[in-house]
This record gives sequence, C-alpha cells and structure tokens, in this order.
Amino acid sequence: NLNPLTIKAYVRPVSPEKLVWKQYGLSEMGTLEVLTDAKYVEYFRLANKIEIDNDVYQVYKENVGNRVLITKRPFKLYRIILRKMK
Repeated sequence: NLNPLTIKAYVRPVSPEKLVWKQYGLSEMGTLEVLTDAKYVEYFRLANKIEIDNDVYQVYKENVGNRVLITKRPFKLYRIILRKMK
C-alpha cells in the first residue's frame, strides 16, 4: 500500500470457460490477464492490490501452493493472472 506505480501493459478479461478448461483450472469471475515486460513482474509479485479502471484486483496466489500465477512468454514478456477482490 505504498505510492502507486504506473506501468505499460496489455490487459484483457479472461472468460470463465478459459479459466475452467485451460491451464488455470479455476472458476473465478472477474479475472484479468495482463501481458507486460519483464521489468514489471516484481511489482506484481510484491503488490497487495492492483487498481484497473476503478476495480481492485490482486495477483492470484491461491492457485498452486500459494504461488502467483505468472507465466514467462517469448520476447521478455510475462503473462500475469489477476482476480477481482471481493
């Protein structure tokens, strides 16, 4: 809950079907997929909350052994799954 940091990223919603049938195996509603540069990944690992369009999200940590769901992609990009806080 420190000063806000602004980053550049591509953000898109994740459909419930994709959450259930793809690699996530989850059925959460209000989930976002963020595609960003490698230099911003540590911000997501340490963040308590993430605000996008006045909605508050958190990095999904309950997925596998209390780890964040961050996937390395080609060209120094990372895919990060965020879920909406209740």
